[in-house]
Amino acid sequence: RLIGVIIVAYVVWRAVACRIWKGCASSSAGTTIWCRARPWLVLVGAALVVVAPLMLHYAAHPDDWDARSRQVSIFASGWLAQEQVITGRSAASLLLQQLWKSVSAFNYTLDPTFHYHPSIPLLDTISGVLFLAGVIWAALHLRQLANALLLLWLGLAVLTGSVIMENPPSSARLVIVSPALALLTSLGLIWLVDTAQ
Repeated sequence: RLIGVIIVAYVVWRAVACRIWKGCASSSAGTTIWCRARPWLVLVGAALVVVAPLMLHYAAHPDDWDARSRQVSIFASGWLAQEQVITGRSAASLLLQQLWKSVSAFNYTLDPTFHYHPSIPLLDTISGVLFLAGVIWAALHLRQLANALLLLWLGLAVLTGSVIMENPPSSARLVIVSPALALLTSLGLIWLVDTAQ
């Protein structure tokens, strides 16, 4: 479900930067139009290939679209209101606690669920340090589209798969962020090696 958001962010960025048209110089007007449309068609085609099977399933079974999130969302399940009554804490305080548990899942907070029960967070110490270095490097180089999309991917996945869900950080809900974690950890390693050299 995050793919659509990331694609929209990509398209907006490219449209604003006007870089999608770069390198499409041609003498013929028809060729220029095709050259300009081709990247958009490839993008839309790839998005459809990825999303079509899910959309066909959800069209046939509309109740499945958000059934699980209705059960575990801190808003839809009533968890947030119930916790306010039980603990006497404000909604803002509880949301900050959810945020902390979610963002510290990779380096500090253990998964409290039955899916993943080692004695360490989602990343080991070395990977966790490299991941943090990669996040910092990507944030410092945010103007590069790839870095912005990686951070958007990470942020949206953590927000929608952990912060607004009960019992964070559940590793089963953060599987979608695994490739972004690997890329950011690699960026951190490259940055540290380059700095050392």
